[in-house]
Amino acid sequence: MSKNMFDLDDELLEDKKNYNDELKKARVLCIRGQYARALEIYNKILDEDFENEEALIGLLRVHSKDFREFDGDIIEDDIRVIEKIAPDTVNEEYLDYIVKRKEKDSNNEVMINDNKTQEKSNVSKNKLYKAERNKIYFGTYPQDINNTRLPIEWDILEENNGKVLIISHYILDAKRFDSESNDYGKSEIRKWLNNDFINAAFNNNEKSIIEEVEIKSLDSYNEYIYSNTFDKIFLLSPEDAKKYFKKSSARCSIGTEYAKSNGLWVNKETGNSRWWLSYYNFANFARCVAFNGDIGEMVIYGNDVGIRPALWINL
Repeated sequence: MSKNMFDLDDELLEDKKNYNDELKKARVLCIRGQYARALEIYNKILDEDFENEEALIGLLRVHSKDFREFDGDIIEDDIRVIEKIAPDTVNEEYLDYIVKRKEKDSNNEVMINDNKTQEKSNVSKNKLYKAERNKIYFGTYPQDINNTRLPIEWDILEENNGKVLIISHYILDAKRFDSESNDYGKSEIRKWLNNDFINAAFNNNEKSIIEEVEIKSLDSYNEYIYSNTFDKIFLLSPEDAKKYFKKSSARCSIGTEYAKSNGLWVNKETGNSRWWLSYYNFANFARCVAFNGDIGEMVIYGNDVGIRPALWINL
């Protein structure tokens, strides 16, 4: 944030520029984990229009998510300034990040010094806050036993014509496929993904770049099919699971503590869990990825199977 923000001449605000293109580009950069480049855009906008609310929130988002570079004190400074200029724009989720950063919890997850993020000896979850190759952070969802909302880590599966297909790195929740029908198009899990989950995980700006796509009913495993659907959030098909995860071991996934608290079954030896796929099978069964990464099936009313949402982001 510009140090001379409050010294700007009010005359600069008479003819406010439309920053839609710059803001959209900054949002995309944040989604891709390129926080430094996004920060340059937000600061440039704020130098010209220090009351631009979206730029203010974008700047706070950058400082909150890029934990490698910015500590809690910087974030708190942002909040104090933003509260003076636009008191209704500070999102509670960013305040939660600050609290989490300063907590000295029993898990010894993350601690910060004045220069860089340092890890305690048994840090295992710091990767939740880092931008890595083929990973991005988009939206928030409860992920621990205290229902703490944290940035969702996504694996990038494909990039095509300005669109990116992503799937959650962790199993985020556990739900039954349906109580009666094993037709994915009519299933409870499809409704949950495109209503409850999307509204819980993403704000309006984030939802605006999620692409609605046609989910085709193609399953070489058996003769059971369902009508094609059009969804923003969906489950991978068995073909997709094999296409994007060549080895069965790559399909193995673990659940968040929040998912486990909601009944997610966990294999005691590996720590892995099962997760649903979109196609249904004979009788009351639906496809899923087993704890060992094989393509299998589970009864549709089993509420201990995990969910790894997938979606296309329209860049």
